[in-house]
Amino acid sequence: MVELKYKNWNEISINTFEKLQGLFNLEKTGDEQMDNLNMNISMLSILCDVDEDTITDLPVNDFTELSKQCMFINEMPKAKIKDKYEINGQMYEVQFNVEDMTMNQYIDFQTFIKEKEKYLKNICACFLIPKGKKYGDGYKISEVVEDIGNSFSIVDAHSIFFFFTLLFQSLTKATLACLVKKMKREKKKMNKEQQVQVQRAIDEVNKVMNLVKSGAGLFG
Repeated sequence: MVELKYKNWNEISINTFEKLQGLFNLEKTGDEQMDNLNMNISMLSILCDVDEDTITDLPVNDFTELSKQCMFINEMPKAKIKDKYEINGQMYEVQFNVEDMTMNQYIDFQTFIKEKEKYLKNICACFLIPKGKKYGDGYKISEVVEDIGNSFSIVDAHSIFFFFTLLFQSLTKATLACLVKKMKREKKKMNKEQQVQVQRAIDEVNKVMNLVKSGAGLFG
């Protein structure tokens, strides 16, 4: 008998969640080809990690039983953010102090937050740093993003995303001003290409400072 590979939300990775999200989006848009039965077949194929033909070949009783086991999908639990996570055998530490962020780190975060649903694993990679490393130093960010996408729980990913979203929304103008000063100091040590990138980051922070001053939301 076919069995569920993913039996609860904590076992579902970001990449698997994105597949499910694609189905949910089709349902919301009222896609004519995606009725309830087809939706269940597609969802079960993802949760069992098999093709849809394998699901449609199941006896009705087995299909019904698997569908019942998938009821957990209706509600995602919340999780508290941790200070470290083990992902695919590698220990990662969460960088909570945003004042220690590098320019590249801040630029990446500002870039990915604009399309947060598409780049959730990239956003997590901005704050999940391999133990003993600094952002982007001594490891490949692309490999970390791949591991996060394949092996990091969507529940934990959401806890990181919401924590840092709220954190940046609550940053004071003074804190942002300190970040700008730090960028300007480091800008003097860089080549022209790097200086252009840092200036873009400074411009972005200044925009955020204006939003904070006006009381507007950061990522609304």
